[in-house]
Amino acid sequence: MDVEEHTEAKEPEPMQVETPAKVAKKNREQKFLADLEVAEAAARKLAEGGQLQQGIDDLFKLEKKTRLVLEFVVTAKVAVALVKLCKGAGDWQALKDTIILLAKRRQQHKKVIIAYITEAITYIDDAPDEAAYLQTLLTICEGKIYLEIERARLTRRIATIKETAGDVAGAAKIMQTVAVETYGSMDGHEKADFILEQMRLCQAQKDFVRTLIVSEKIDKELIEKPEYQDIKLRFYSQLSEYYHLKDNTLELCRCNLRILHTPKIQADDAKLHEHLQRACLFVALSSYGKTQQQLLFSINTDESKELEQIPAYKNLLKFFTTKEIIQWPLQVGPSGDEALKTQSIFKTQPKWELRLKRRVTEHNVRVIAHWYTRIRLDRFAELLDVERQELENIVSRMVCIREDDAEPLYAKIDRPEGIVSFIKPVPVEETLSDWASDLSSVMKLIESTKFLIDKEVMMNAATE
Repeated sequence: MDVEEHTEAKEPEPMQVETPAKVAKKNREQKFLADLEVAEAAARKLAEGGQLQQGIDDLFKLEKKTRLVLEFVVTAKVAVALVKLCKGAGDWQALKDTIILLAKRRQQHKKVIIAYITEAITYIDDAPDEAAYLQTLLTICEGKIYLEIERARLTRRIATIKETAGDVAGAAKIMQTVAVETYGSMDGHEKADFILEQMRLCQAQKDFVRTLIVSEKIDKELIEKPEYQDIKLRFYSQLSEYYHLKDNTLELCRCNLRILHTPKIQADDAKLHEHLQRACLFVALSSYGKTQQQLLFSINTDESKELEQIPAYKNLLKFFTTKEIIQWPLQVGPSGDEALKTQSIFKTQPKWELRLKRRVTEHNVRVIAHWYTRIRLDRFAELLDVERQELENIVSRMVCIREDDAEPLYAKIDRPEGIVSFIKPVPVEETLSDWASDLSSVMKLIESTKFLIDKEVMMNAATE
């Protein structure tokens, strides 16, 4: 049985009828384009004969005609022809004057300015005085939202020139004038790259406050995407340098963990282990506190598979997560703590090795505070293998600690008796709350007992 295929007849597309006005505009545009071709050839000949200014004036006459009749497409081509003419003649002063004059023309359309500025930007590398030429272009772009991307790129070129000349402060200052985070037309990758450059220059002149402020402009969620991993690595590497100078080991640990969780690093075992080792060391070097403990346990849990391949660092985390006294020097492996000493951070910052020893002692003090309520100083010093005076200094420092995210220790030393007490006094409000709670429980118990007694009495009375 034959099956007929029925196809729906397509409606014919409506014919676009050109109105007389459109036809006239099209003819006028074609005429101006023909005039431009003739004028451009004539201007080129004049320039070759040493009469560049005459050629510029002739093209400006055509530019005026097209601009006044609102033929912006042709006007843009005339403007581009003007900058090409000046560039071809090698007269950079005439080129700069022409660029400025074109922008100042009355009723100049933004499409015209965009066209010739885009062309003029391609000449930057050939300019004999790059800084002066860049400044001319930047003057035109200033205050024009449709040239915000061009302005940002030109500003960066000027900052590079200043930095090369040794004026880092000037380069950082001019970069701060561009708020690329507000640019909706700029690509996210280029925007992040620009902000990273701002961070680098602020850090280079040791403006750490501004460095941290600028770093907040980076979208942390955006750079987690795979296509932004290079930006992510640069960002956290620069942040690491900042926190390295600020001696903030807790943030250094976080930065290394962020770098660690990047696909490019995950694919490279050597770099993976390097950043994991640093994260383990930095968390061990950080002051005891809620944040430090969370990081310590999360690394031990989330990175357990990778830690199996670096047992020395696995043992290091185990020491700090166990309520047991740690012996110094650390015995994290068959060769003691030699695996830790090979880390470059101990070579660049020798004080961190002393800090690790201090963190071990502080951990041991907290272990004693966990298992004891009161202990004699002599016995305390013996358990920690330190001098009594040194122990008093350590405990006093832990009680009066003022570091960020650090949790102070509660302890009282009775020097005449030589006893340390870790019993924390209960506040009056808490005592009253406990008393009220206990009283409420007693009253409920009495009420329940009375109910049972009454029930028993009534049952006995009913059976008699």
